[in-house]
Amino acid sequence: MKFFEFSKYLEKLEVTSSRLEITAVLAELLRHLDADEIEPAVFLSLGVLGPKYDQPDFGVSDKLMIRVIARAFSKKDEDVLKLFKKVGDLGSVAQELVIKNLESRSGISIGEVFEKLKGAAEAGGAGSQEKKISLLAKLINELDPVSVRYVIRIPLGTMRLGFSEKTVLEALTLVETGEKEASFAKGSASREVKSELEERFEVYPNIGEIARVFKSEGLKGLKSIHLRVGVPVSPQLCQRLDDASKMIEKMGRVAAEYKYDGTRLQIHLDREIRSKKQKVGSQIALLDDVVEGPDERVRMYTRNMERVEAMFPDVAESVVNDVKAATAVLDGEAVGYDRQTGKLLPFQETIQRKRKYDVAEMSKKIPVKYYVFDILLKDGKDLTGLPLFERRRILKETIKKDRDSVLLSEELVTDDPEKLQEYFLEVKKKGLEGLVVKKYDGPYEAGNRGFSWVKFKREECGEALSDTVDLVVLGYNKGTGKRADFGIGAFLAGIYDEENDRFLTVAKIGTGLTDEEWRDIRIRIQESRIKEVPRNVEISKELSPDVICKPEIVVAVRADEITVSPTHSSGYALRFPRMMAYRTDKDATQATTLKELWQMYKSKMKK
Repeated sequence: MKFFEFSKYLEKLEVTSSRLEITAVLAELLRHLDADEIEPAVFLSLGVLGPKYDQPDFGVSDKLMIRVIARAFSKKDEDVLKLFKKVGDLGSVAQELVIKNLESRSGISIGEVFEKLKGAAEAGGAGSQEKKISLLAKLINELDPVSVRYVIRIPLGTMRLGFSEKTVLEALTLVETGEKEASFAKGSASREVKSELEERFEVYPNIGEIARVFKSEGLKGLKSIHLRVGVPVSPQLCQRLDDASKMIEKMGRVAAEYKYDGTRLQIHLDREIRSKKQKVGSQIALLDDVVEGPDERVRMYTRNMERVEAMFPDVAESVVNDVKAATAVLDGEAVGYDRQTGKLLPFQETIQRKRKYDVAEMSKKIPVKYYVFDILLKDGKDLTGLPLFERRRILKETIKKDRDSVLLSEELVTDDPEKLQEYFLEVKKKGLEGLVVKKYDGPYEAGNRGFSWVKFKREECGEALSDTVDLVVLGYNKGTGKRADFGIGAFLAGIYDEENDRFLTVAKIGTGLTDEEWRDIRIRIQESRIKEVPRNVEISKELSPDVICKPEIVVAVRADEITVSPTHSSGYALRFPRMMAYRTDKDATQATTLKELWQMYKSKMKK
């Protein structure tokens, strides 16, 4: 498929507001793509060049893109800037300039555009900025007007088509079943296809590869896609229950583990990584082509699949020394501690380790322990289908004893609610957050937020929210009085509506930050600033912020109560919300969901 044909589908998606219609348009596109085109097409439609765990960083700002457009059309930077201020979108600016040139350019394919964008993103070394400008300007001069609009937006992260990988999976389901509408209540076959696609995506979150294999080999081909070292698994998540009796009633025998207030890290160890080739479907990936960091045998991923081993070289070294396996995938929590007292540090201090510079100095200042609570793979064998108690046994055999950096998480196994409650109180006296209570014989359910794992936290604090909620920042209002100096008075935050793949408002937050933190969050929002509300965000007119941003900044928030709201698009509001910390380890779709918030509200109403 030529890129100009592809861009017509993007144009349809841009003007379509209904998620069902978006899914149908995507399905139509996927039906018309060849198997070798579908991977780049899926990534480009999402405005990216790869999966979350392996996305090239364009490093392209509005200012640099203005230079690209000026170069491509032999204009002055100030002329392009003038148009940008008028139109508000550099993609539309470039499209207008192509039209004015009255040129027809339509011969380039989807794959060629993808590779050229990738080449620009990966341009590095001396003069890298000039290389990017040159490569992007040359690409623009090969495109028709509509194509230019989208090719400009991809490096800037402003595609604004309003869908995610989840919608792509639903579109693939329509392709398989031949249905025209994304209504999966029609038949069990559709639900089974969708379920199989989602399951594969959770253990191998590369939507382009999933789509390619599915297109070429169908459902049978998905069997070849499995957990492997070097590709992060979507972490299993926790539900919420509010007392020990309910937990035992729902799960039976449980393993109650300490809940550490740290950074969740999934660690992949491969001692033979230099020579290994791994095959998924028909695509071979050379792991040593992309490995960086302190020890190439170790990779670490946060919950949002960001690679961070270069930021935790001490943990990487400990894993190599303390784990008895040729290959392993571990799930655990990295927690900073005080060298003098041995006391564990709160998340806000541990997260300071997540930095690109002064890593060695920060490693000395904030040393880290890695508490392992699960093992997903060992020596090439996928363990996720085994019951928890069996995985725990293997984990005990895998972690060397009497070490002080890589440690097994503490646990209590019981089916007695009174013992569980006593253990909870004992843990809190130690200054820990609480417990994660897990079904004793449950498998590891990648990406699932079911009742196999539940949080047990701070129930005695007297607040409606015994736990913090993770919200997505959607914009801010300018300040008055003292806040006028900061340029920000409050920020708007929302939750994730998982079922409809959108973000809904739930709180306007004006407390919980110091003066310096107000300035900091304003800068962060400005860096993600966009002109219009994204199509996957719903904000009522009454709450419309002065500055709108992409839904990508996640913050932990505590509040006194959840109430019904006629103003917030979620239908709920947080009473007296205050920000506690940034959650840079999470992406927006890992924020608290609408379903979770409803369950918290319903639980409190019962009381």
